[in-house]
Order: sequence, then structure tokens, then C-alpha cells
Amino acid sequence: MKPAKSIALSAICAAICALLLCLGEFLPTLSLGAAFTAGIVVMIPLSKNAFKSAMLTYLAGGLLAFMLSYFRYESVLPFIAFFGLQPIVNRLEKAKGWNRYLMLLIKDVWFVGVLVGYYFLFNLTLFDNNPALNRFALPILIAGGALFYFIYDHLSIYFQKYIDIIVKRLKL
Repeated sequence: MKPAKSIALSAICAAICALLLCLGEFLPTLSLGAAFTAGIVVMIPLSKNAFKSAMLTYLAGGLLAFMLSYFRYESVLPFIAFFGLQPIVNRLEKAKGWNRYLMLLIKDVWFVGVLVGYYFLFNLTLFDNNPALNRFALPILIAGGALFYFIYDHLSIYFQKYIDIIVKRLKL
């Protein structure tokens, strides 16, 4: 891929990421969905095996969204901490031939760490109606996040395969 085409593709993807993340900032119910969808946009340069372009998309999209949303970070933080980097790590794992199970364990711990950090940073209460159950919110979050990540990782790999097919058909 030519450098100019690679930069142009990453700039367009960064703009889409920033737009999605800003949408998540201004509509709080969409914050995590916007971060997830912006992570899917990072997969577009990865379909061309352009790791530098994917990193540029990730960094520029996060920075643009942070500035355009007036330095609010409820949606941008999950993207920067996990959803933007995870597709890049998945593609590196595949390209370098790293141990799949060890990487799955590392990424699972990483995901749970981001969940717990998000929980404490934003002082979330998971069970407002039941204070007795709220005492166990953190263990529920850790166990549920660890189990959910296996599904998420499988879906992420599935999305990457189909994005590869779409980009190949579009001849980007």
C-alpha cells in the first residue's frame, strides 16, 4: 500500500472514530457502543496489514474525539484503554504467531482491569434498587467481565474476517 493512500485511509478512519466517539459523549446511553463501533473502524486499516495506519487511526481518532467533546472522556476512555487497541493486538497476535491461549488470558485480564478501572473512576452503582446486592457488584463485574470477554474476542475476530472481505471487495 502506498504511503499516501495509507495516510488518507487512516485519516478517514480517524475522522469516523472521532465522530462515533463524540456521538457517544453527547448521548451517554451510547458511550460504550460508540467505543465498540469505533474499535471496529480501526479494523479497516488492519485489513490491509497497515499496522502504522491502524495506530495512527487509533491515536488520532481518540485525540480528536477528546478535543471535540470538550475534554469529556466517558466514551473516549474505554476506546483508548481497550476497544481501540484490542483489534491491533489481535492482528499482531495473528501476524506474529503468538500463543493464542496465553494471549487470550492476557487480553482477558486486560479487559477486566479496564472494567474495574471504569467502575471505580466513574463510581458506578450496578444495582441501585438492592444495596445488599450492590456489595457484591465488584466480584460480579469481574466474573461477568471475564466470561463476557471470551464472547467479545470471538466476535472481534469474526468482525475482522468480514471487514477483510469487504475491504477486498471494495478494493480500498
